[in-house]
Amino acid sequence: MPIDDALAQLGPSIIIPIANLENYIILEGKNYNSHSYPDLLVSIEKKYHGSNWRKTQELLSNEESFMLNPRQFCDFIILLLESMFTKQVKVYNGKGNALNYEKVNYLLRETIKHKNEWRGEFLDAKFKNINDEWYMDFNHKIIGGELVANNTELLPLDEILRVDNGYINLLNCNYLGLPKPFISNVKEDIIYYYSPGDNSIATMRLKPEVNAISLDCNTDIEHRHIKLGVRPVKIR
Repeated sequence: MPIDDALAQLGPSIIIPIANLENYIILEGKNYNSHSYPDLLVSIEKKYHGSNWRKTQELLSNEESFMLNPRQFCDFIILLLESMFTKQVKVYNGKGNALNYEKVNYLLRETIKHKNEWRGEFLDAKFKNINDEWYMDFNHKIIGGELVANNTELLPLDEILRVDNGYINLLNCNYLGLPKPFISNVKEDIIYYYSPGDNSIATMRLKPEVNAISLDCNTDIEHRHIKLGVRPVKIR
């Protein structure tokens, strides 16, 4: 179920103006095979460092926000890369003002560029194995005190790698934001991928001790770190 449809089912709501729109980036909505999302406002800065994934979901819900799922994160990175390397694409803040080169470069450094500092952010994806079939829950929302996934996707055998780890290119990820079958051993592909485990969640982590930027879909659901936070997102 698309996240906008799921929110509509909760009934009428009061539209509350979002403060500090200059601190958000506009990510245009997209439509994929089985899910879609509306125009989003993605926070430039991360917050809620040091909490685990479940607690972070609660904190986001309290401020009427949510976290990027893997596909939205890929689209976010693609937007930044296209802005950096082409003249046709610009990144706009929530007020509609274009970000300058320095700000876009800062965001890329904080997300996928390696530097000697451990940091990371949670993504909205939880994996599970049921009768030897793998599923991804995403687009979670707190409803009645329970964390509920608005979308659950069976991970198709011919599209999703669940055993092999290796270097990937985020530009080649599929409709769920996970890598397609080909895994590279070429470090220039930048991102190292850890395949899902049962009851694991997804994080984007930069770990200088192993000299790797990783899309880690095998992160323990209870994992927390003072440098691991989340990028709050709101519907525009």
